[in-house]
Amino acid sequence: MSISINDVLNNSYQVTELVNMGYFCVIYSALDLKTNRTVAVKMLKCEGESDLKAEFEYLMVLSPFEYCPTPLAFGEDPEDTSFFVLSMEGESLYELKFKNDNNKFSPKTTSLILFHALVALKSIHDAGIVHGDVTMMNIGLPKSLGKGRIILFDYGRSVPINPNSSRRDISDLLMVTGIASKENKTLTECRDAFENHRCTTVEELITMITEETTFDPDAPFDWELVQLD
Repeated sequence: MSISINDVLNNSYQVTELVNMGYFCVIYSALDLKTNRTVAVKMLKCEGESDLKAEFEYLMVLSPFEYCPTPLAFGEDPEDTSFFVLSMEGESLYELKFKNDNNKFSPKTTSLILFHALVALKSIHDAGIVHGDVTMMNIGLPKSLGKGRIILFDYGRSVPINPNSSRRDISDLLMVTGIASKENKTLTECRDAFENHRCTTVEELITMITEETTFDPDAPFDWELVQLD
């Protein structure tokens, strides 16, 4: 069964709008009738409830949800629809770059993206899982309070951590950073260290960035300096 606008889910969330339709899933916005806040509803188009339940459970492992959307409820009503509810967060790097006329962001923002996304990945890996799908669409900004400056969306491909999968997360992040933002000394050195020394850890990459003399983790991103239309 599909979800329709104005449906009330779990007797608590009224569906208001279709936000995004991907190959595997549909994202709706909904009004939390108890708090009057906007939340997100994720419904898979192809997989069954077990796949959706696994993603929800991986999100639950990431408490206190500093670097991911906050899971709020798994679907119970209507019974014949598989969905879960999570906090509505901000724009992805893909959307931000599109608003920037598809121009790459500045070298300063390159270091900021890489640092804060690596911090997010470390938190996820420390919880015992890998993200599994680090793309421009799945790296983005929070809207909720209490979260990091960069968070990761969509845990549909998460699995328990192992050395190969954790390295793949990091490799994908280095590649995505170079697609979204201009190459700089920090990104080049981090990539070289990671590719040439297999034992390089995410912690060591974070340290490499913090040791840059001009790096300030609290500096503004490009999109905070100029409002992107």
